[in-house]
Amino acid sequence: MASDRTSLLSCPFCGEPLRSEPGSLSCERSHSFDVARSGYVNLLPARKKLAPTVGDSREMLTARRRFLETGHFTALAEEIAVVVADAVDEGAGVGRGIVEVGSGTGYYIGRVRDRLHVLNLSYFGFDISKEAVKQAARHDPRVTFVLADVKRQIPLMDGSVAALLDVFAPRNAEEFRRVLAPAGSVVVASPAPDHLKELVKRFDLLTVPDDKIDSVADELGSTFELTERRPISYEMDLTPEEALDLIAMGPSARHVDLVRVKAELHDRLPVTASFAVQVFRPRG
Repeated sequence: MASDRTSLLSCPFCGEPLRSEPGSLSCERSHSFDVARSGYVNLLPARKKLAPTVGDSREMLTARRRFLETGHFTALAEEIAVVVADAVDEGAGVGRGIVEVGSGTGYYIGRVRDRLHVLNLSYFGFDISKEAVKQAARHDPRVTFVLADVKRQIPLMDGSVAALLDVFAPRNAEEFRRVLAPAGSVVVASPAPDHLKELVKRFDLLTVPDDKIDSVADELGSTFELTERRPISYEMDLTPEEALDLIAMGPSARHVDLVRVKAELHDRLPVTASFAVQVFRPRG
């Protein structure tokens, strides 16, 4: 793994910069972290014990990759890439990192990199699921994928990030502000209340609160200023297999009987996709 791609990473124990060595990363205080054969970096402290249900499972990630490959979320991915590109252009000269927290399969950070490939930037995806970073690293070696608990800590150097992307992932306003450059941006994509409403009603899936979009702005409001909000809504025409993958790839997969869902899906069906992409800049 090239040292210029890992130079923004910091030690999760002491915060010192990490340097690249054969098969590992280490800091000046001799804390060392393995680089897996698939290419991801494990910066999750060994003493950190996680519940089995923390992070996406292999089945959820497989369903997500299949669904995203159909192109039904391309409109969202392209909008995110445009917003990040605009943010990086406006903050030219600040931060060298483009980061996605809760990066999953790496789909969105990959689309962003496709758009910004001409710029001298380093790309990172962080996730708490080992299976996620393993799959993502194998699929896209252009991005450095890192196993980490971003709800607790983002192992990056202070002020190193030009744009931070959060797509349906947990948020940590304090850590976002620490790693973000003064002129950097946080781009958050969230589901709107009517997202997948046809499937939610039919299969009693988890619902999106009516105030979801505003609550994200409120959550970040003490640290960041909302500068832009872009709604995205369209109808998808899904096959039964695509609808099943859409349910199986998200949090509802742990709350519904997927065998029953599969048995009840027979025909193509229209399903609403509805999101909001919000851009935040640091206050002060």
